[in-house]
Amino acid sequence: MLLLGPRELLKGSPTTTQAYRALVQRLAQRVGRELVDHPGTLRAYVNRGRWLADCLYCNNGILIHPEWTEAMCPGRGCYRVFSSIEVPSDWGAIEAELVKRPMLNQHWLCAAQRTKWFGNGTALPAETVDDLVAETQAHLEGELS
Repeated sequence: MLLLGPRELLKGSPTTTQAYRALVQRLAQRVGRELVDHPGTLRAYVNRGRWLADCLYCNNGILIHPEWTEAMCPGRGCYRVFSSIEVPSDWGAIEAELVKRPMLNQHWLCAAQRTKWFGNGTALPAETVDDLVAETQAHLEGELS
C-alpha cells in the first residue's frame, strides 16, 4: 500500500484487521461503549492520500485499508463495525498514479462520492486510472508552463 490507512495513521500502528478492531474496541471501552456490527457496505475513496469510507451511521470518514476485511468507526461515539467494504479492484494502479502528486492533491472518488459532490442529481461513474493519468498530466503541464 502506497497511500495512508489505519496502519500508517493510528496510534499503535495496527498491522491487521484484528489489531485495528482491538484498538477501536479499547477506545469504545474507555467511554463505556461496545462495538456494534452494521450490515451496510462501505464504499472506499481516497482523500488527501488517505483511504477512507463514510460511516453509514454517523457519516464520519473512516480510515480503511484496501486489503482488510473490516472497518471500524470510532467517531462521534458511533463504534460501528463494517465487514463489507467496496474497494476498486485496481486500487494498486490508483495508488501508483496518485503518489505522483503532492499529498494534498491525492484524491480518487468512487461512484457514490463523485455523484455526491459533482453529480447534480445525476449518477456518475467512479474515476478511472485513465482519468487520474490525464488529470495528473494536466496539472503537471500547468505547473511547468
